[in-house]
Amino acid sequence: MPKPKGYNKDALSGDFEFMALHEAVNYRRWLVKELGASIGGRVIEIGAGIGQMTPALRALSRISHLQSVEPEAAFCERFRLALPDHPLTQGTIEDVESDD
Repeated sequence: MPKPKGYNKDALSGDFEFMALHEAVNYRRWLVKELGASIGGRVIEIGAGIGQMTPALRALSRISHLQSVEPEAAFCERFRLALPDHPLTQGTIEDVESDD
């Protein structure tokens, strides 16, 4: 079957959405503007992907600690390359250690 006109082969990659969000600087800025005032204290970023939102969250002064969580090993590897000093748990919320 022929591909449609304007077909974007990159859209078939497993991380296309993450890469698109990585490039969406204005979108991330808008999200922080809309949600930033209601986010504070200790925050868990679930589904951190390749870390495309993490720097914007880290910049919020109301957040005292940001813990990121991502289940996909390949995304964690890319996250750690981009943000080697940031706390990242590979897994799900159940894998995050409690402060209790």
